[in-house]
Amino acid sequence: MELIVTIAIFAVIAAILVPTLLGFTKSARITSANRTASELKKSIAYFLTKADAYSKNYMRISEGSSEVFTVTVTGGVWTVNAVEHPDAFSPDTVTWGHDATVDENTSEVGSTYGEELLGIYLRKSLSTLKNGTLQANCVQGVCLSVWYSADGTPGEIHDLPTFGATDAWVDDEGNPTDTHHWNGTAGVNSDGMTIGTAPALSIA
Repeated sequence: MELIVTIAIFAVIAAILVPTLLGFTKSARITSANRTASELKKSIAYFLTKADAYSKNYMRISEGSSEVFTVTVTGGVWTVNAVEHPDAFSPDTVTWGHDATVDENTSEVGSTYGEELLGIYLRKSLSTLKNGTLQANCVQGVCLSVWYSADGTPGEIHDLPTFGATDAWVDDEGNPTDTHHWNGTAGVNSDGMTIGTAPALSIA
């Protein structure tokens, strides 16, 4: 009888503690993802405004200059997809429009590709980041917004917030927004994946 009572007590305690612990874990993952997205946003913004040998920023600040970077990190190896708008960048010292894979052996000495230089800089700036994927919305030399997730590749992650042409985020009607239709918790999409955002998006 005492054993049955003891088991029942443990069952009640577990029923209370397990959801609480799961909630703490989910909250910690979201906080970490948002922090990583923020660090990535700052690092990319700094890189884009670095002056090259001709004292020109890597990214043009002229109207119409925009790019969405796609970056994947696997086991500490950074892959930067080729940019889709090479004309948004200064061509004076580096060339844009080539996929780049960056590991511990990749050196910026002699590198002439913008994607490779970006990957090298990000790998140094976020040396503890070993896995994940991100996209960064950059306009006229400014990194407006970033989403980051450790839960999949760009092709696997859906229900993502929408980048704006001149604003960080926009809603389904194209209006500036600071919210997203998250799945019950800000930072969790409809597939249950944790998505970090910078600026952080609250739940709509």
